[in-house]
Amino acid sequence: MRPIAERRRNGATLFVLVPALLILVTTVVLALVGMGYKPEKVTIVRTSTKVPVPVFSQSSGFYGNGLRLSLSTTHRGAKIYYTTDGSRPTFDSEIYTGPVLIQEKIDEPNKLSEIKTAPVFNYPLYNVYKGTIVRAITALNDSVISEEARASFFVHPKGRERYSLPVISLVTDADSLFGYKAGIYVGGATADDKDFYIRNSIKIDDTRRGFPANYKRRGQQWYRPVTLDFFEEGSNKGFHVKAKVGIHGNASREQQHKSLKVILENNGQIKELIYPVFSPTKPDTLSSFVLRSSSQDRHSTMFRDALLQSFVKGYTQLDIQEYRPTIMFINGEYWGINNIRHRYDEYYFQHKYRIPQDSLAIVGVKSNLGGTELTVDQRVGRVILGVEGDQKPYHALLAYIRSHDLSNLAFYQYVTKQIDIDNFIDYLLAELYYANQDWPNSNLQMWRYKVPMGASEKVYYKDGRWRWMLMDIDNGFLKGKHSYNMVSRVLKSEQLGPLFSALLKNPAFRNKFFERAEYHLSHTFEVNRVIAEINAKQQRIMPEIKEHLERWRTPASVKVWEKEVESLREFARKRPEYLKKELEKLRQQFIS
Repeated sequence: MRPIAERRRNGATLFVLVPALLILVTTVVLALVGMGYKPEKVTIVRTSTKVPVPVFSQSSGFYGNGLRLSLSTTHRGAKIYYTTDGSRPTFDSEIYTGPVLIQEKIDEPNKLSEIKTAPVFNYPLYNVYKGTIVRAITALNDSVISEEARASFFVHPKGRERYSLPVISLVTDADSLFGYKAGIYVGGATADDKDFYIRNSIKIDDTRRGFPANYKRRGQQWYRPVTLDFFEEGSNKGFHVKAKVGIHGNASREQQHKSLKVILENNGQIKELIYPVFSPTKPDTLSSFVLRSSSQDRHSTMFRDALLQSFVKGYTQLDIQEYRPTIMFINGEYWGINNIRHRYDEYYFQHKYRIPQDSLAIVGVKSNLGGTELTVDQRVGRVILGVEGDQKPYHALLAYIRSHDLSNLAFYQYVTKQIDIDNFIDYLLAELYYANQDWPNSNLQMWRYKVPMGASEKVYYKDGRWRWMLMDIDNGFLKGKHSYNMVSRVLKSEQLGPLFSALLKNPAFRNKFFERAEYHLSHTFEVNRVIAEINAKQQRIMPEIKEHLERWRTPASVKVWEKEVESLREFARKRPEYLKKELEKLRQQFIS
């Protein structure tokens, strides 16, 4: 297959190959060095890129029957060392002498899935389904080795039809995730060292989350190198990348089934994956993404956040985190449903808006936790991404609305140059409709492009105004909350109350707000449309729910899961009536 496109970026040549919709970026295969990660046991002396990696006779994927895998090297006199249990090959591993038999693993005992990953942990009900991970190196004179070759093989009578969803096979050194000292997925040594944070002058932001743990630690030293094989539905086509992963989220870190953030990085250089991850018709450009475990919704529907964000797609210009449910394996062991989601970071904004990192500011809210008293400005405008001082324009805006009556048209027009009014209205109405119980006191972030001095940008998203983005709506559409008064909640909140109240004083804003509310209730959030989306999301993962529940034992059963999904439909039917009443009551306050 010949390349049909070539381009250079940061000195690297990217060859894009297109078999049907498959787009592979060859340079996305990343080296496992420069990650800041050191295994607990190192037995390899020296690696050379001049030594050719072993060649596998078959590619990663699902097979209906067992296979005999041949390993070869073009270097005369070299040896090939390999493993079939996912462990790192060393000079103590098997020496290749002939084809390796890869066959279905029936009733093989659980290994990684029996490791406790949270204070509250459910052991799998049965032996989980497993594949075979082959890792191999070429060695010269037992002193110089090649980089690793890795492949993931899954044997089952149904072949690729074993799963209806895409599959991701994550391969890494087991101790990098589950090791006592360095494992980022477990409590580990940090959990046993109660004074760790004190000795290291690290603040515990939220004492409600219990003692420190490995999975709560952050920073570049808590990323781990991995390889990922992605397989499409009904096919072994997909992509293979090397990357680094870290634990994603805040409170969800303490859950047994965790989310992982994936960064495509090589020696400090970010790489791009160009592939139709979220849409079958349009390639996405990604340098990062999240393998999300559904966070607070893990006990319920497994797709709530993705569902609620999807409602506004095509009806607003709000930023949302796209979604694709997948089945994940770690070192060949079934790990359940993890959803591929966009990650709001510098790479997201670089690829979507062509905004460089030094021109991006993201600020958010922070609550008084851990006994540290924060000022109002500290609570409603902390820097999430950017540099100290990036929050000052937002603080200045809040100060302006406190000292200026926005019923005055000139004052209101000044504010419209600081925030994207249409974005704010759409964002606010969406959250009001969702009745999000974990907002706006948290999960609230806004971003802006830092316009260079004297510059004049023509595109709307580079005008320097603040814009809000949807995220973490796992506590929206909750059972019994369809009648919750969200308008009152927002107006009383210190996070958005002052801004919303100030804007409501202006008749132009009120007209736009209420007109937009009517549009969304009759189009974006129209009952039949919303229920159709719920049904589609349910049907997509329904064939895989039973196995996932047997792995994590939450929700308690398929019937319980179905009831949780039905509660979404009930909310969709009832919520519009109550939101209309809330909005009408608000409107009446301004009718003289």
